[in-house]
Amino acid sequence: MSSGYRISLPRTGMFLLAMAVSMIPTDGLPGQSPPQLLTATETLRIDGEDHQFSAINGVLVAPSGRIAVLQPQDHQVRFFSGEGRSLGSFGRRGAGPGEFQSLLSVAGWLGDTLWVNDSHLRRTTFIGPDRRVQRTLGWPRGLLRAGEVGGIQPRGLVVPWGFLSANTIITPHASSIHDVMVDGKPRSVSNGIFQVDTIGHALALVAERASEESTECIKRWNEGQASGSITAPFCGVEQFDVSPDGRWIVILRPLAPTGTTVASRLVVVDAHGDTVIARRLNAPAERPSAQQRDSVAQSMRVLANGGLGRTMPAAAVRAIATIEVPTQFPMVDGVLVGSDRTVWLQRPAAGSSRAWWIVSADGGAVYRTVIPTTVALHVVSKEAVWGIDTNAEGVESIVRYTIRGWQ
Repeated sequence: MSSGYRISLPRTGMFLLAMAVSMIPTDGLPGQSPPQLLTATETLRIDGEDHQFSAINGVLVAPSGRIAVLQPQDHQVRFFSGEGRSLGSFGRRGAGPGEFQSLLSVAGWLGDTLWVNDSHLRRTTFIGPDRRVQRTLGWPRGLLRAGEVGGIQPRGLVVPWGFLSANTIITPHASSIHDVMVDGKPRSVSNGIFQVDTIGHALALVAERASEESTECIKRWNEGQASGSITAPFCGVEQFDVSPDGRWIVILRPLAPTGTTVASRLVVVDAHGDTVIARRLNAPAERPSAQQRDSVAQSMRVLANGGLGRTMPAAAVRAIATIEVPTQFPMVDGVLVGSDRTVWLQRPAAGSSRAWWIVSADGGAVYRTVIPTTVALHVVSKEAVWGIDTNAEGVESIVRYTIRGWQ
């Protein structure tokens, strides 16, 4: 049994969260042209004060343009038209059909049907365009080999990240499983993204991910019944995303930095595991200042001494002591993939703005645009992006930016 400890130290330390990281203005490498700049213009705002939004943990946009806003505190999903007109809401607190206890931000679409996850009830609810329950699916108890039944040592919980069909789940899974079919041959996989049926049988490996063993960036620990991991600040770790329609999976793997350059390997596969994009991306290296490194060291000391309000197990304290702050910032802070297969890479923030790199659907071109740092993007595409904009008072609104300038 795991205690569920998972700690990520903040990028700039606990005491310098507002410090801006200096960036090369063009976001390009010396001697190279920067990615072509696209304009991002705000063309829609669903105001949080006008609509009395509570905290928002997810925004989704249907193929028809309908907008879904996840409100976990209210145990509701709010719906809006593509023009921002309120269409009503769905859900309430409870455990019955159409009720929620703990809405997750991981959600998506199966056609024009919205599916949302509830981590407490361990189930997925499918909501039709008429805002009625179409179906409720309990999560499989764990990943199974072909032919196994539910009671035979299931491996970890299966949490849907996408649906290829009504009965085929796309899920990341880190428990070791044997005899998974890969290129027509069975083999063992310790960490991957799988096609899984509603019972939990692994139908196919979609993509293999890096091992979850301890690395320079992630320190794992075990102590009795408790276990956990600690992610070092400024450290490039593998990131992935699944498109809202479940058809595309992106994996971004950091590569070893070389001199003044940081690099990552970008891979996009379809839901059947076929690679559609595979390329290297380079960016200018940015180094933490001495003040930032000192701040992180202080943060780790506070963490080890119970600064988060909980006593850390001795094994976790020892793991914290082994963390060394990298000398360079990672290339990106986040990755998103759209249903149109464009890949959006979140670059480190610079003052009030943040650069995003956009890799075209065929992988052949890289563009860039700038979005305010107050906006957290959730849905991306070539034509427009949607996100949550948080003002100085903490009020959250939904915003859409239209993207122009493609060639």
